[in-house]
This record gives sequence, C-alpha cells and structure tokens, in this order.
Amino acid sequence: MLLSKKSIVKYIALPVTLLFFHTAHAETFDQLEQQLSTQTLSSSTTTPLLIAQSTIVKVSNYEQLKQAIHNQFKAFNPTFTIQYSGTTAQLGNYLESAVEEIQSEDDYIGGTYNGTSYEWNYSANAATIQFKVDYHATASQERFITSEVNRLEKELFTSSMSDFEKVKAVNDYIVLNTTYSENTATSPHSPYAILKEGKGVCQAYALLTYRLLKAGGMDVRYVTGYTGEDHAWNLVKVDGKWYHLDTTWNDPVIKNPTAEDKQNLRYDYFLMPDSIMEKDHTIDKKNYPKAIDNRFVAFRGVENPLTIGSVMYYANSEDNLKLYKINLNARTLKAQQVSNTRVQFLAHHDGWLYFSNYSNGGYLSKMKLDGSGLQIVREIKIDALKIENDTLTYKNTNGKYLYFDL
Repeated sequence: MLLSKKSIVKYIALPVTLLFFHTAHAETFDQLEQQLSTQTLSSSTTTPLLIAQSTIVKVSNYEQLKQAIHNQFKAFNPTFTIQYSGTTAQLGNYLESAVEEIQSEDDYIGGTYNGTSYEWNYSANAATIQFKVDYHATASQERFITSEVNRLEKELFTSSMSDFEKVKAVNDYIVLNTTYSENTATSPHSPYAILKEGKGVCQAYALLTYRLLKAGGMDVRYVTGYTGEDHAWNLVKVDGKWYHLDTTWNDPVIKNPTAEDKQNLRYDYFLMPDSIMEKDHTIDKKNYPKAIDNRFVAFRGVENPLTIGSVMYYANSEDNLKLYKINLNARTLKAQQVSNTRVQFLAHHDGWLYFSNYSNGGYLSKMKLDGSGLQIVREIKIDALKIENDTLTYKNTNGKYLYFDL
C-alpha cells in the first residue's frame, strides 16, 4: 500500500544554436566536453549543463544508450552525462523507451527508481545529455542495504533448507521486524527504512523480500498492482512453480501494538495462487508469470503457528481460532482440525501444547498433541506465554509476568 508514484520522465532540449556555438570551436566529443565543462551557456531560459560534475559515458546506438543508463541506475548515481554520436531525430523517444524498458526488465531498479529529468544539447548527429535521477535510497543507503542482506542471508538460511523453508524464513523475519508506517526519517518506500528504522510501506516490504529471497538463491519478482490503492508484493518460485507472497498483508496492522502484538504472524497471502489473489489484488498488466498451483492454500487462516517437527499447529482464523494443524511434509497440504478449543499463544513442552484457552475465559490450559487430555493449568486469563529451559512464563491481564517450572 502507498506505492510511490514515479515522476514523469522529462527532457529539455537546449537550443541548437548553443551547441553550434560550441561545435564551431570543437570537432570531437573530447574537445566539446572540455568546452562545455569550462564555459557557461548563455541562455535566459535554460540552465547550463554542469558536465564536469557528472560521470560521462560515450555511446553510439540505442542498445549502448540503454546499457549505459542501466549501469548508472544500478550504481544509484544521481547525476551522469551521456555523449551520444548518431542521428538525434528519435533521441527523445530513445531516452523514454530506454528508461521504461529498464524499469520493466530490472525489478529492483523498477521499485527503487523514482524518476528522471534530463537536459540535452544536440546537433543532427551528436548530443550531450545530462541526467538527474531520483531514487528512493542514496548510493550509500543502498550499500547499507546490501550489507544487511548479506548478514541476514547467513542468519536466515542454511544449506539444507527447502524452497518453502527459505520463503517462510524471509516472510517471518520481515513481518516480525517491521511495522507498517509512512512516518520514517528516510523514504518509507525503501528497504533502508525497514532495516534502519523497523518500519516502511508496501514497496519497502516487497523490495526487501525481493532482495532477501534473491540472496537465498530463489527466483523472485517484484510485482505492482492495485488493492483499492497502488500496492506492491512478490511472486516467488517454489519447487519449480510460481506463487504470490504479500509480506505487507501478512503483517497485522494493530493500533498501539504491544510487544506481543508485534509478534503476530498470519499467512493469508503466503504462497497463494492467482485464483486467491485475484479476489482482492489486481496485478498490473505486465508479463508476470502465472501462479496456478494450489499446494499452499491451506495456509489461509494460519495465525501465530507453532511448528513441532514437520507439523505446524495454529489457531485457525477462518474457523473461530480453533486448534488446527498442517503436516508440512505432505505433498498436498491440508488443514486438519485438532480440537474444538479456541486457542492463542501456543507453546510446547514434553508432548503437551500450552495455550490461552479462548473457549474458557482465556485461562492457561494444556492438551496433548492429538487434542486429548485438555485441562486447566491456571485459572487466570493470560495475554502471552512462552516456554524456555523447562520454565513457563506467562503474562496476566494486568501486564505482570509470572512463571513456574514444568
């Protein structure tokens, strides 16, 4: 949500007579460069090109022009100059086409780029073009992003992980470490805001998801579309098939969240097919891969799961928070009800599930993994619990933490 609008690519063609003034004294681009970098162009309606302050690249055809622009975008250079030798009759169209194709072909650039303006000074067979580019992050901020992605790659992934496990690790990391917010010190559209401030908007979520999954060796796309407003999410290939992943919408938005609220996880938009996403997401008309496999649809309704071995236990938000499980090793994943009991804050110890019993006053309760043996442990409503080193810690409604040995 709150996907940024890219500024319109625009150009200003400086008066041809100005170039003629310089070319009367210069027969080569090198000579022209020297003159343009040291002389002020006399015009009451245009700004002189400050070529000496920019990276200068020389090209002679459309493909070279496009590659040169792309290279500068990838380096996040805010200003650069291209000297073009060749007919300039279609140069304005070439510039706009090149930038549009780069955004379409390079997902990360397409998400981080925010607009270009350029001025060019030309004759029939030569032009000098100065670019001014706006990105959602500076070059130094992008270096920080890369450094953090490299660090997180080692933290999140192991060599034995399946594709599914990698995607879940990335989804969970971003959801648990990000708050949806426009109020950031830097652009909320960049992964930098998430990595530095712990908050951002959908564009930042999806771009960081893209970078982390790429680091994990996954095939992934950055996707734009509409959900009542402009929105961004991802497509990712798992075991050879494409699925949608919306980390923004997997992150519950809670007003004034507690520390426990910030640990909430949902999977309604985790590895979903087109048929599910089309209910509330409209993808831009681009050449995105089709996602038709239904393998992970069982994850709709998964809330705050607890995984024990290959089995995920969870409160099913699509069935009044009743206890369900999914066998993650099954080829076709299926949601299976374990108990009619409504549960929250699942924890496990020695074959027992501990939880807040929403079917009985939110009391601290436990049951066996097969749903049998339900019993109340403490007749007190709890708002959170965890088990570490054979000690169960829980929080009562007054915000006080209590504990006992198991």
